Amino acid sequence: MAGTISSDNITFIFTSTSGERTVHFTGKFSRNSMHGTAIAYDNGTYVSGPHNWTAQRQ
Repeated sequence: MAGTISSDNITFIFTSTSGERTVHFTGKFSRNSMHGTAIAYDNGTYVSGPHNWTAQRQ
């Protein structure tokens, strides 16, 4: 997983262990969570998305 963050934005790419599937995440930070969209690719070819995602702060 690799990516960048700023004061309120996040971008990162998850790569499967086989290296074929990648999921590109973009989103924003809020007070207690992150939320945004994700798009899946196989070997650089679009598979699905955008999908909404949310991560809560613990």
